[in-house]
Amino acid sequence: QASQPQQVRDAAIQIIAPSGQAVFTWNSWGIMPLEDCAQEYFAAQDERDLLRIYAHINSLQMVDGLIIASFRGCSKVLAIEPDYADGHKVAWRLGRSNLTAEQWEARGIGPAPLTIVRDPAGRFCGQHAAQVLPNGNLFLFDNGTACLVDHGTGEEVGRTSAQYSRVVEYARDHDSGEAVFVRDHSLRNALQYVGYFHGQVEPLALGDWLISCGRPHPRQATLDSLPADAVTQVDPDTGVEKFSLRDPDNKRRHARAIPLHPVALFRDPGALAAELPPSSATSVFHSGTTDTPQVVVSFSRPVVDFDVDTPSVSVTGATVTSVSAHLTSGEPANAYLFTFTPDGDGAITFSLVANQACSEGGICAADGTVLTPVPDALVIGTPVTVGFGQATYTVAEGGMVEVAVTLSAAHQGVREITVPVVAAATTTAPADEFSVPGSVTFGAGESTKTFTLTINQDAEDDDEEFVQLGFGAVPDGVSAGATSETRVDITDDDDPQVAVSFGSITYAVDEGSSVSVVVNLNLNPERTIAIPISVTNQAGASSGDYRGIPSTVTFNSGETTQAFTLTAVQDSVDGDDESLELDFGMLPACVRAGSPDEATVSIGDAVAYEGVDDQMTFHVSMDRAVTESAWVDYATADGTAEAGSDYTAKTGQLYWFSGQSNGWMIHVPIIDDTVDD
Repeated sequence: QASQPQQVRDAAIQIIAPSGQAVFTWNSWGIMPLEDCAQEYFAAQDERDLLRIYAHINSLQMVDGLIIASFRGCSKVLAIEPDYADGHKVAWRLGRSNLTAEQWEARGIGPAPLTIVRDPAGRFCGQHAAQVLPNGNLFLFDNGTACLVDHGTGEEVGRTSAQYSRVVEYARDHDSGEAVFVRDHSLRNALQYVGYFHGQVEPLALGDWLISCGRPHPRQATLDSLPADAVTQVDPDTGVEKFSLRDPDNKRRHARAIPLHPVALFRDPGALAAELPPSSATSVFHSGTTDTPQVVVSFSRPVVDFDVDTPSVSVTGATVTSVSAHLTSGEPANAYLFTFTPDGDGAITFSLVANQACSEGGICAADGTVLTPVPDALVIGTPVTVGFGQATYTVAEGGMVEVAVTLSAAHQGVREITVPVVAAATTTAPADEFSVPGSVTFGAGESTKTFTLTINQDAEDDDEEFVQLGFGAVPDGVSAGATSETRVDITDDDDPQVAVSFGSITYAVDEGSSVSVVVNLNLNPERTIAIPISVTNQAGASSGDYRGIPSTVTFNSGETTQAFTLTAVQDSVDGDDESLELDFGMLPACVRAGSPDEATVSIGDAVAYEGVDDQMTFHVSMDRAVTESAWVDYATADGTAEAGSDYTAKTGQLYWFSGQSNGWMIHVPIIDDTVDD
């Protein structure tokens, strides 16, 4: 123990954003117990030792949201979770400790270390290069030095076996709080060579380990007593060393071997290509000359910095005002951010131009490779509005309704735009009775999207509840349009479920005549409901061939039968096969289609039979009331029948006073003869 107070140096870990701002900071002071750290790192003995800190971080790995940190001075590996709720941020740790379980509990500095079991060396000391493998195991380069000192007795708490360096792998069992030894390997399987400084291990794709053996301590061994291996590749399952890089002169013992993909050594790096990634920094819309829209361009290789007037860029509708490196976590490398000043309110088109000479300022790689290929042009559009497809919707309890959201124009950007959908404060339905998806997303070329609003079933009699939907904070370049809110009325399913049907599946009517079409409900609706009627013309019929069909048929409480009068209009066209089909439109809540749910109305021409009928009757009426007195002359004319032998010719005048539309009947006498015609 030190007889005088000693100044020690802390260890810190930071995550730095491209802007240079620290977005996460963690330090070991108060979280790494001093009792668990080697005294030789506590105080600086000379100028060189000023670089030392008591915890001595020597490796970091980011995996699954955790920072795996190796602390050589304390022979510890910690998993630090930046989003962890507790202030210490320690998810788990590994390495022998002087603290008891009670002391760990009392200090509140995170979990105690996992217990190492079945390790023939007992523990690891002064390690480097701690990493979590894809299978979840932890492996590291165990230098076997700088072991913990028991501060109660002053004894060095070393290994249970001889001092040597190795690579060791442990399986983590957090349920039992253990780190179980899996396998290890020491240089030449000799259990005697020590790499006091440095040391590294990298996993290879086929399971081998690539080991950098480290450098011996000059006061503990001579170079002549150590093997010349600086790097070795080993199969950890068999212990066979497949490859060694030797350094008899001890010039590369500080080396760290790193596996590289063969493509990294390929002499031809390939073409220089560009793309427009879906970066959040790339503008989809702009709002005119006061706006500063931007575009991110990434390249397949590093490029020589270029100016705003490079011939490799073509822009219409704006001027490039700046271009700078774009360094953002999670976005492509070799990226640049272009910023524009719009010429006006029109769309901006940004294009990259291929094969522009480097000597003329074209975008090129350092080896002179020119830019090609290039992506399609990007259009930054003018602002759009967003609205709901309808001002109102209706849905029954326990049901679903499709709600449409529309943009006034589709965008052509490289990224999606997301419009948040929220329930407004005026909503009367309880929050647990419905679910809103949160947002709708529009890709390039899309102007309409829908989402499903689901209404939960309840046992309450709660008529007149509704959900009022609106938009949250819309993206730049998007504003709320005319239908910025929509009301979804919820019909209580305590209302009886009724079935609606036509009185007959077929009806027939002659031109100039009328027929009554019946619509029935199977039960008393106990409310007012409107049944929509739709019409489909068939066999040459047109809307001018009939009248009197309402758009809806209304039933009040207590009513189960309604009818409307359909009149077939008299015309001069021979159309015996004309017909129309009646159907129900979109039925209201708690109303279903019964049987029959459609009816066919056949329209026939006026007909009379010799020897049966003594006259043929024609009906003539106005389609609406006249505003002043009106009259028409009429006269019969031969078709296939002849006046005088088949019928008696007739002429006359029909008259309507102001306000009248009633029909007249013209009776044409039929002559019975012996001719078969």
